[in-house]
Amino acid sequence: MVLMIVCIAMNLSVVIALIGGFICFFAVAVARKYKPRHVFKMSLEGVKTSWVVLKLLFLIGCLTALWRASGTIAFFVYYGMDIITPQAFIIIAFLLTALMSYFLGSSFGVTSTAGVMLMILARSGGVNEFITAGAILSGAYFGDRSSPVSSSAFLTATMSGVSPEENKKWLLKTGVFPLVVTGIIFTVLSFKNPISGVSQSVMESLSGTYDISLWAAVPAIVLLVLPWMKVSVSNTILISAITSFVVAVIFQNQSPAALVTYMVTGYELDSAALGDIMAGGGVISMVEVMIVVILSSSYAGIFEETGMLNSLKDKMDKAATKIGLFGLQLVFSVLSVMIFCNQTIATILSVQLLGDTYKRKGASNEELAMDIGNSLITICGLVPWSVACAVPLSMLDIGNGAIPWCIFLYMNPICYIFTKRLFFKKDKENQCKNGTPLEWSSFVCFI
Repeated sequence: MVLMIVCIAMNLSVVIALIGGFICFFAVAVARKYKPRHVFKMSLEGVKTSWVVLKLLFLIGCLTALWRASGTIAFFVYYGMDIITPQAFIIIAFLLTALMSYFLGSSFGVTSTAGVMLMILARSGGVNEFITAGAILSGAYFGDRSSPVSSSAFLTATMSGVSPEENKKWLLKTGVFPLVVTGIIFTVLSFKNPISGVSQSVMESLSGTYDISLWAAVPAIVLLVLPWMKVSVSNTILISAITSFVVAVIFQNQSPAALVTYMVTGYELDSAALGDIMAGGGVISMVEVMIVVILSSSYAGIFEETGMLNSLKDKMDKAATKIGLFGLQLVFSVLSVMIFCNQTIATILSVQLLGDTYKRKGASNEELAMDIGNSLITICGLVPWSVACAVPLSMLDIGNGAIPWCIFLYMNPICYIFTKRLFFKKDKENQCKNGTPLEWSSFVCFI
């Protein structure tokens, strides 16, 4: 924790703190009479559990670069901005980023492309910048928590022992109500904050650089349709990536050699208007996240074998009895994000520390995954010094004044508190028998 604070204060990578953490936990295990060789073996066993996640991150890195090169992202941005009317700018900004994030599965990917363009339009059109940024981040995190290709959703499902396909369906079901509520609020704000006009320069740059015909949308259509046909997430991403590769070669006149390079190092565009906005993606953009997953998973192996966290788990059981499972998840989410400032680390720790408590209270793995998806994943975007909040705000060149307008990020857990019982009725009956309070009462305790 001290190393994490130092890294944040000195603007260093959290990987440094995680490496230091590994050394600390390794030393504790050795001090408890475990042989160093055995501790290394524990670590490797933990890393093995993250292989599926690492494979997905690799594929997502390739896909994000190929979607840029194939014009798929340009397609959504162009036609999304094309339907903007003065009184509907903010709600369209929210819906466009929500749609794109669902296809792309990355809050950063959407924020750095469509988000930047929408902020340029907002500033030139006299719209409240903080509300616009809040709408962009609200839409971006809708897909970050529920997209078929979201690394955070896939990590949550894998660590919780839940099928990613089933997890996606549950996340969509629990996300509808807060999505509608957030949409209504942004609709009202749109009419109160109309845009004076939409600049055509960005539109002309997009249409002049890319072939934005319907073919550019095919990779996204593949990504949307295949999961509903029972195709696995990894295969869906792979097929979408192959489709993007073909579209980029045929319709965007990209060379296969250049595309292979983009898949590794990220897409590059020689354009003064769009170069900085459209560039990015590639496996290299996922390297730090992959290292975080590897190190965090190595912790899991050590914790599991040594029982290092057992005393904390007992305290979690007592807390759940007082404030409920979701109340406990909310408290843990806030604290873990504030300390570790990272969505991935907080998710892995949540499963490690709270998983047994959920089982002892009669809750299923699906409920654990849903509680994480409807709390921690969006709460990360509300902590100013967390990566999930600081990086998107920096991309949009906006201050922390935008955080109160990130309505979906806090509306999601609030709505879930009052609707959770509808989705896990049998589990709630079992938990009530075990003395665990209902979610609405745990929310009152949490407040």
